Amino acid sequence: MRYDGAILNEKHFCFWHNPKLMEKCSRLAEYSRFIQILNECKENEKDLKKATYAAVERGIEEGILLDILIRQKAEVCAVVLTEYNEKKHMKTLFREGYDCGYGSGYDSGILEYKKKLIRNLLRKGNTYEQIGEIVMCDEGLIEQVQNEMLQNK
Repeated sequence: MRYDGAILNEKHFCFWHNPKLMEKCSRLAEYSRFIQILNECKENEKDLKKATYAAVERGIEEGILLDILIRQKAEVCAVVLTEYNEKKHMKTLFREGYDCGYGSGYDSGILEYKKKLIRNLLRKGNTYEQIGEIVMCDEGLIEQVQNEMLQNK
């Protein structure tokens, strides 16, 4: 359970600060919630070992990170007790969330741009083959865009 990454602002990964990001990346939401639980347990219990075990148990009770917390409970506790670095972890959460959001946003942006090009090329009378070569897409996307254009008339 080691993580590396970069961070711009820690608050982007706090469970309560960025609900849109958490909705898009459920694993990130679970990690964020676990860290929130861990921090709460550390505030209530001065013994880090007890706080860590309590956080893991609470995470299991809440149904988060079950695959990790149940199967690798001892490892999770060991990492928290021996190597846990909250800032580094927050950086990793940021990187994972950023990559998740950037990837889907980038793909979405490219798709929208391609659709815009296809609409313009269809209006100018280009064939499916010509459009496919220019936009580098298959005929299925061209047909989809043409159907959308017909529906929006």
